[in-house]
Amino acid sequence: MVSISLSTSSRSKPATSTVSSGSGATPAASPFRKPVSTALPSKKAPHSANRPPTTTTASQAAAEPSPPGRRPYPRRRIDVRCGLDVRSSLDAILAVVWASRCIACERALDSPTRGVVCAACLRQIPRLSPPVCGRCGLPVSAADLGGEDDGAATCRTCRRGGGPFTPRRAAGLHDGPLRTMIHALKYGGRRSLAQPLGAMLREAADDWLRAADAVVPVPLHPLRRWRRGFNQADDIARRLGRPVIRPIRRAHHTRPQMELPRSVRLRAVRGAFRLVRRYAGRAPSAVRGQRLLLVDDVITTGATVEACATLLREAGAADVRVLGVALAPQRGVHQRPAETCRSETQRLMV
Repeated sequence: MVSISLSTSSRSKPATSTVSSGSGATPAASPFRKPVSTALPSKKAPHSANRPPTTTTASQAAAEPSPPGRRPYPRRRIDVRCGLDVRSSLDAILAVVWASRCIACERALDSPTRGVVCAACLRQIPRLSPPVCGRCGLPVSAADLGGEDDGAATCRTCRRGGGPFTPRRAAGLHDGPLRTMIHALKYGGRRSLAQPLGAMLREAADDWLRAADAVVPVPLHPLRRWRRGFNQADDIARRLGRPVIRPIRRAHHTRPQMELPRSVRLRAVRGAFRLVRRYAGRAPSAVRGQRLLLVDDVITTGATVEACATLLREAGAADVRVLGVALAPQRGVHQRPAETCRSETQRLMV
């Protein structure tokens, strides 16, 4: 009888054979196991694992020369051309379907995507270009200007002490197409008008904007802002290209200032504004020592902007000035009547 003894090591570890390849020995596959492929076959092509790779790497693509006679077309030029084509197509569609009209003259707009005011109405807006008073911002003749007040020539009325305490400047008079644009922005919800109005204000006060550290929009009461949905002064301020800070809040809800006479306005704005608490805590860096520009849509008597300017000066601002899109001179104030301002502006524009 022949007895066969099996060792424990032969049971746990099957014998493996080696194949010599000159440089070294490599283990051969086990006869008890089938080789398992780690590559997953593709769903679209079952035999893609056996095919050679057809993708090219980035280095190979860079090394391959481009076909002769073909130059790559600039992508930026394609984007610009596509943008112009899309805008012209939208203009044509809006002109036919929507029938957009200018809010000032009610004529059909040639390019509705460029705004709601036609180019003719924008050209008709009388700008308050120099010579203007450096304090009240109204147009005056060169002979009426004299003296230096805060680095700017002032009119005779301001030199006598009848002008505003805070220097102000505006883009035009609150009349004609400019009045219509402001009303459409405030009461019609046409927030896109903030862009052309802001551009007019940048043109009128470019030197003030370059010297300012930040702009401050005149705040609305939270209730009025909720009803309107936005603050028109804030929308215009964000188009001026300067940092916008909001250190003032309106604490009391008052009637619209356009409905009130001057004496009532002066009483209504007393104590109506407060410094925002978070700005009061960091006033040395946010307000103190800063050159600030107050921004509003319309300046009538100046009671609102004077109250805000006084609050900023008390907080430590180094210099405060006022920017308004339009001036609305009133009778009985130091400004001249609106008819006189319009005739003076038209005479200076000729």
